[in-house]
Amino acid sequence: DTPILGGAIDPTEYTFIDYGSGKGRSTLVAAEYPFKAVVGVEISSELTAVAINNKEIVQAIVSAPIEFICADARSYQLPAGNLILHMYHPFGQDILREVLSSIRSQLIVQNEPRRRIMVPYLFSVAMAKAVFHEFPEFIRMRDVFCMNPQYRWTLYEWQYTYPDE
Repeated sequence: DTPILGGAIDPTEYTFIDYGSGKGRSTLVAAEYPFKAVVGVEISSELTAVAINNKEIVQAIVSAPIEFICADARSYQLPAGNLILHMYHPFGQDILREVLSSIRSQLIVQNEPRRRIMVPYLFSVAMAKAVFHEFPEFIRMRDVFCMNPQYRWTLYEWQYTYPDE
């Protein structure tokens, strides 16, 4: 149960994807919860290698299966089903815009009307708001401010009306 998600989900029904997973800390913490799976997506092969080593240390004591993928977030292919797309300020505005565009395109093509996609995002208040505003399918659900008032966690949820609905 986290303040940003508001306790509103059953983790067994979600895959947790950590964009910009680095050495894997957030991904490994997420694996303590009973998600279907947790996936770290990191563009740096060096950081991915460290994350894989860290996974080997904790795999036996966590709940969820863990996978680290060395890939560009802009081309990462989303799995089916409910998703939590965790973003702890992984990239700047231009890359975020391209990642959100890719996510939006994939979700529309995958056409799963009843699936839930939640995006907890941490970045500067002005930057995140400006980019997410360009993607009206991602609805801002709640904000949780950090100790530094220039940053906040914002939860966005995918809400799109598919043609067959």
